[in-house]
Amino acid sequence: MISIAVGLLLQSWPGASMAARVDDLYSADVSVQDRSEEAREAALEDAMRMVLVRVTGSPQAAARSELEPLIERSASFVQAYRYMRGNANLRLSVSFDGQAVQEAAAASGVPVWGPERPRLLVWLAIDYGGGQRLIVQTVRVPWREPCKPQPASAVCR
Repeated sequence: MISIAVGLLLQSWPGASMAARVDDLYSADVSVQDRSEEAREAALEDAMRMVLVRVTGSPQAAARSELEPLIERSASFVQAYRYMRGNANLRLSVSFDGQAVQEAAAASGVPVWGPERPRLLVWLAIDYGGGQRLIVQTVRVPWREPCKPQPASAVCR
């Protein structure tokens, strides 16, 4: 039987109650076809989609109808942008006004996260019937097919 315990050890684990700071929430680098205005506008929208995923913590943020107006107005949130040469392609590095993006996202009714994020500790233990064993990154557990109890017994072998 596999049991999974997931918890926040905020009081008992030293430093676990401290928040992790996420930098560059409101910046993104995206590919751009060329330096035309149309290509830049499309790249700014792509960059805003990336930023909204980070700010909301949701991979589906860019598809939310409530955030579509922010994506359409992405150019109005730009503080700075610059073109860079990548490995054979042109890239656009964009910095958005973080406070304005956060306020606009919150005003749309979508929950947003600030740069201070809680740390999460995951504790995974496997019960082999003879006791539990803590799984750490260096421990490899061989894969075993799920057992199928025989009709006469509810015990797996």
